Amino acid sequence: MSDYKTAIESQVGTDIVHQTQTPPAKGVSLASELIYNGAIRVYAVVIDNTANSSLAYLRFWDTTTAGDAESGTDLPFMILKADASTKVQYNFDKGIYFGTGIHTAVVTTVGTTTNVAPAGNVNLTYLLGS
Repeated sequence: MSDYKTAIESQVGTDIVHQTQTPPAKGVSLASELIYNGAIRVYAVVIDNTANSSLAYLRFWDTTTAGDAESGTDLPFMILKADASTKVQYNFDKGIYFGTGIHTAVVTTVGTTTNVAPAGNVNLTYLLGS
């Protein structure tokens, strides 16, 4: 029996970013938030939707300009789902590459043209790295 060692690229995140999306005032459109400015990979995302009795969808845009990522107007780069009253974690072994930066917003519908925020806070944690 032989042992073989294979080099594995370092995939350990270097930045942990915490974010809480609070619902905007009634009648106010939800705006996206800048999470990271520059090229980066997303290795894991935790969506804590335990404060809400409705589904939540976390939208990502590959941009650093808020006007390019207003929720409900520009197509997202990626969308992740969290069921009602749950906490979910997504892991990406090789990381999802964002070349410009990351803007995010949490909404209550899966489509790309609405911008309604959940009624309660949604807590988010991102593991980022190069």
